[in-house]
Amino acid sequence: MRVRLSYAPPRARLTLSHSPLNVFDGDMLKELSRGLDDIGSRTDVHVVILDSAEKVFSAGVDVRDHLPERLNEMLERFHGVCRQLLRLDAITLALVSGHAFGGAMELLACCDFVIATDEAAFAQPEIDLACFPPLGAAIYPKLLGSKRAAEIVLLGRRLSAREAEDFGLVTKVVSEDALQAEAEVLLRSLAEKSPAALRIAKKALRLGLPRALEGLEEIEALYRDELAATEDMVEGLRAFLEKRKPIFRGK
Repeated sequence: MRVRLSYAPPRARLTLSHSPLNVFDGDMLKELSRGLDDIGSRTDVHVVILDSAEKVFSAGVDVRDHLPERLNEMLERFHGVCRQLLRLDAITLALVSGHAFGGAMELLACCDFVIATDEAAFAQPEIDLACFPPLGAAIYPKLLGSKRAAEIVLLGRRLSAREAEDFGLVTKVVSEDALQAEAEVLLRSLAEKSPAALRIAKKALRLGLPRALEGLEEIEALYRDELAATEDMVEGLRAFLEKRKPIFRGK
């Protein structure tokens, strides 16, 4: 089992548990999707906690799933999970220790709150493999502004937890020892609110962020039909898997 789902109403907890790096492969994405479906079917859950049983939050989507022969299924599954998170009526809180790279960072952008330890790190390193994060390209300009989105997507800049907080990707940064206590502070604050008001206010926030994933289908097509057809993308992915430096030829 790569994802553990537990309930203590009004809370649900999804714990990533795919040793050692919580890489999002096809099976893990299926488990995440099933867990979110189960949570969404319940009326007694108002808050969902997303955390990790490993030393890192996640290294993101399996690089092999970006190869042309596996790309379509990966995009459908991963973006499906992100859409589920965005549409969930329950408030979502992610707790991040270690690094959150690639698709993991995109997943966090779909959560309502993110509390990270001061040792956490965030990055979209896809550009170094001649790729880019499609969902990030759709959502970061709206969430962060075009210049900061460019730093993340075009430069693959690695952000410390404090920098991620400054960018607006992280709600609060605390020490490792204080992570659970800080989560409880936030959860108790939410517990004092009307569940109905929280649910409707979250819907209002989604409307206030106009069409958060507007353009994602077009970006997926760009990734699938243009980028995946380049020699550079295949070379970048193969070089990573073969643990060598890529040789890009611009075609």
